[in-house]
Amino acid sequence: MAEQSISTNLQTIQFRKDFFREYVRKNRFGPYMGRGVDNAICQKLGRGPTLRHPLVTRLTGNGVSGSSMLRGNGESIGNYSWDTNPTYYRHAVEFNKEDYEKTNLDLMKEARPLLLEWAMAENRDRIIQALGAIYNGTTYANMEDATEAAKDAWLVTNKARTMFGAYAAGGSAGGTDHSADLAQLDATADDLTYTLMDTWRELAENADPHIHPFQTNEEGEVYIAFLGSTAFRDLKRSLVTINQNADVRGMKITSGGNILARDGDLFYNGVICRKVPEIDTIFSDTGKPLATSGSSCVRVSVGFLCGRQSVFQGMGQAPDIIVDRDYDFKFRPAVAVECKEDVKKTYFNDIQHGVVTGYFSGVK
Repeated sequence: MAEQSISTNLQTIQFRKDFFREYVRKNRFGPYMGRGVDNAICQKLGRGPTLRHPLVTRLTGNGVSGSSMLRGNGESIGNYSWDTNPTYYRHAVEFNKEDYEKTNLDLMKEARPLLLEWAMAENRDRIIQALGAIYNGTTYANMEDATEAAKDAWLVTNKARTMFGAYAAGGSAGGTDHSADLAQLDATADDLTYTLMDTWRELAENADPHIHPFQTNEEGEVYIAFLGSTAFRDLKRSLVTINQNADVRGMKITSGGNILARDGDLFYNGVICRKVPEIDTIFSDTGKPLATSGSSCVRVSVGFLCGRQSVFQGMGQAPDIIVDRDYDFKFRPAVAVECKEDVKKTYFNDIQHGVVTGYFSGVK
C-alpha cells in the first residue's frame, strides 16, 4: 500500500496560518488589540488607500424620570471618524540552491521565526511611535519628526491629557512650551511613584471628552499604562515602600475574553502597568524627541496611560508568508513576510482621544 504524503502546498498554507496566529498572540500589545471599539488598539481590515475608523463617545444626557415623555428626549450617539492609510512592509530571507543543499536544516522553516520576530518588532515599534505621535490640527507626525512649534501647539490643546512628573497637567510652563516643561524634570521629584500614578489616573478620570476605562469581567474598571524600563523600575521600587504587593502573580484580569494582566505586570489603583522596554529606546535621552536642555538635564522616560480607542490600526493586508521557489529557474528560493498597515494615535477635535501622556525622570 502506498504511503500517504502531504502536499507541499498544504504545508505552506498551514505554515502561513500558524504565522498569523503567533503574530497576534505573542505581541506585547496583543491583549489590548481587537476589531471592536472597546479595545485600546482598534483594528480594521479593509481594502483601499484609506480606512475610516469610527469614534464612539459616551452618552451624556440626563434621560427622564417618572412619567415624563422619553420620546423626543433621547440622545444621539456621538459618532466621528479617524483615518489610517495602510502601506506595505516587507522583508525576506533568500537562499541559493548550492548553499541550501549543504545543510541538514530546512532553511525555509528556520527563516520563519526570524521573519515572525521581525514583523512583530516592526508592528510593536509602530504602535509605540503612534502612542507618542502629535497632531496640531493640520499635521500628524511622530514625536521625533515634529517641530518644536508643532509640539507646543499639540501641548496647548492636550494640556489636560499631559503630565510632566510632579508638575502634573500641562507642566510648569503653563502647558505652552513642550521643551521648557521637559527641562523642568529632575531626578528627585519626578520619578514615577505611586503618588504620581494616582495623579496620572486622576487626569484620565477627569478628562473631557471622556477617556473610557476598560470594563473587566471582574466588574471593575481599569486603565492600561505602557512604560519603559526605567519608569517601570521606579514605580515598582516605590510600591515596595508601602508594602504594596503590586506584582501580578497568578492573578488574571480579563475583559471580553482577553487576559489584560499577566505575570510580570504591575497592578495599582486600577491601573495595569506593562513594561515595554523599547519605549525607552525609541524615545531616548540622546535623540530629538526627549532631549532636555535645562539645568537638570535628566534622562526622560515617557509613558502612556490608555483607555479604549487610544490607537487605530488599519490593516490593508494581514501579515502573510510568501514562498518563492521559481526565481532564477528555481535556483534561488526565498521566503518573505508581507503586511500592509498603518498605526495612528486617535485624535478627535485635535485632542488625543484615549491617552494621557506622562513624562518622568528616567535616570538609569
